[in-house]
Amino acid sequence: KARDSHLLKMEREIIDAMKWPILNDRTETAKSSRLMYIFGPPGSGKTLTVQLCAEVVTKWANINFHQEPVFCHISMATRHSILDHKSHLVRSIRRTIALALEIDENSRLFAIEKELEKQALVLVIDEVDVLFEEYGGIGETLFNNLVNMAEADHPRFTLIAISKSKNDDQCCSPLRDHHHAHKLVFPAYSEADLISIVQERVGKKVIDLEALQMISRKVASEGGNANEVLKITSEAVTNCHGSFTMEELVHELDDDHKPLVHVSHVIQALQENTPTTLNAVICTLPPAAKVILCAVIALCEEKGGTVEVSLITLKRLCMDATNQMFMADVGTNVVKTLLELLDDTGLLVLKRKHGWFDASRKEWKLAIKSDEVKHVVKKTFLKEPFFCNLDYYVRSDFKECS
Repeated sequence: KARDSHLLKMEREIIDAMKWPILNDRTETAKSSRLMYIFGPPGSGKTLTVQLCAEVVTKWANINFHQEPVFCHISMATRHSILDHKSHLVRSIRRTIALALEIDENSRLFAIEKELEKQALVLVIDEVDVLFEEYGGIGETLFNNLVNMAEADHPRFTLIAISKSKNDDQCCSPLRDHHHAHKLVFPAYSEADLISIVQERVGKKVIDLEALQMISRKVASEGGNANEVLKITSEAVTNCHGSFTMEELVHELDDDHKPLVHVSHVIQALQENTPTTLNAVICTLPPAAKVILCAVIALCEEKGGTVEVSLITLKRLCMDATNQMFMADVGTNVVKTLLELLDDTGLLVLKRKHGWFDASRKEWKLAIKSDEVKHVVKKTFLKEPFFCNLDYYVRSDFKECS
């Protein structure tokens, strides 16, 4: 709700910035709003929000018998990928703006400024960071010229620059230098936000909630990119579709068989997006590391999250659970090294104090890195009697001690 309220406020401010050129307003309030910078991590809804606001303003102009504004959207990432040489940048941008205004495509900047006496223009430069990172001084000069147009006596022009930076403190210096610009910050999506986004797209019956939580939790922990969560969900749905014959699919589409997409389909999708799959990482672990990994997962699940355990206790538990197999000659220093290995390979998390792990502490705080690790272990190791018995012993020992 807090995010929704914040987003609605930003939408109103974006809409207002887009209206000033239409209203031909020359007041200081309007002038200060015609230069807008929008910040936020990738996939936080910046571009989509601006596009939706443009649709709202177009409808508003038509209903109120105002001249319809010209919206010109330039993606710098796309533009950079198609330009042959940096020197072509300025001409390319000018040409795009001229074509949007339906004037001579070879028009210079002064001709574009002249046209703005007749037409209202909202110029959106998306992924503006590329302009500075890839084009240096050329990009900065071009951007400053556009800023001067927005600041000068051109009431029919609004410039909106969208940056992938999390906020104006982390953005490129050309954006930081313009302190008077109106600035908006889009926060990253949370796990709950991402679940809502997917459910709005596909409903609540197609994807198992546990599977959706797994995707959303992972993406939220890595920056909350909505595009990423939709991509993984799409691949999970494709994996699900491919696991059925046409006859089975028709049968499964019956409401009684929903949801269709389960954790296994998500695991497959996540592994396809990982350069080195978890299966490969886990299978190459030393036998003693596999034992410790299974034991810690069992403890964490019984504890409901993070578990605190000493090296001596963990070693004793692993020895008893395996009848000293693999662990008989393993000292506590080796257990410590193996835990650090599991942390380095992204399987476990060693909770740190003041940024650094304190090896002198009697008990270590351990947690599972992600749901994927847990599910891969269950699909591989826990199908083997040895590891299945280990898991059962650890859980039973935990309950008895509790």
